[in-house]
Amino acid sequence: MNPSTMYWLMMLDNIRNTFECLLVLSIISTGILIAIGCCEEIKSLFKYAKISAIAACIGVLGITFLPNTKQMAAIIIVPKVVNSEFANETLPAEAKELYSLAKTWLVAKSKGKE
Repeated sequence: MNPSTMYWLMMLDNIRNTFECLLVLSIISTGILIAIGCCEEIKSLFKYAKISAIAACIGVLGITFLPNTKQMAAIIIVPKVVNSEFANETLPAEAKELYSLAKTWLVAKSKGKE
């Protein structure tokens, strides 16, 4: 696991939300285009609506692809912990030893010995 993989895993919800926002913006833009097609007097409003839509899209994309503090900490720290020697070698050996001790105790307990 590397930081890039963690980044994409944590950003999937944001990407989905971005597509939802873009859908809503496209519906609003379509409504504005229909309104402008019916009323030619509102050309300056269309110009400002177009600029607002572009700015909104840029803002939405920025919010989507810039992780917050918790996400960035996880992106950096989790791969280091998961790929560490402790997590891959020391911890499994200790877990195996604890399993053996627990198993021995359970066998002794089931036979009535302690």
